[in-house]
Amino acid sequence: MNGLVTRTKVSCIILGICLTILGLAFFVNPIGATFFSVLVLGWIFLFGGIATIIAYCVNKSGSRSGADLAVGIIEAILGLLVIIWPGAFALYLFVLLGCIILITGIFDVIEAISMHGVEGSNWGLWLFLGILTVILGILTFVAPFAWAEVVMIFVAVSLVYDGITEIVVGVRL
Repeated sequence: MNGLVTRTKVSCIILGICLTILGLAFFVNPIGATFFSVLVLGWIFLFGGIATIIAYCVNKSGSRSGADLAVGIIEAILGLLVIIWPGAFALYLFVLLGCIILITGIFDVIEAISMHGVEGSNWGLWLFLGILTVILGILTFVAPFAWAEVVMIFVAVSLVYDGITEIVVGVRL
């Protein structure tokens, strides 16, 4: 049992150090981290697509379908396109993020207005936050790469925090 605790302790500390270093790298170069993240996503799609195609070819049972092969081919092609043109896909990623933020903000505004008659609901605060979310969604459309930097800085801070937390947990074990 002591060996398990020692391995867990060392694993937590190593994970914490890696997360902290990664977070600092993201903080120092957020745009580079964005491109790195997009490239990693491209490689994941490429290898996932290849694995799906191989699984389709190896599986001789009746459970395989043409949809499996089609999904594998689409994943592999998408992965290649992301690897070849990471800048374009980074832009699309943050435009998509802007869509999600905008839609979320619209729903938040609708919810806040519907809570107007509920006593103690703080609907005014929720309305303000919903409008702020809508504005952030619109701003993401206007300048997606500027927001990419902001998002990556938040990711960097989160990684550093998680890394330090893991190190503290590892040391306390």
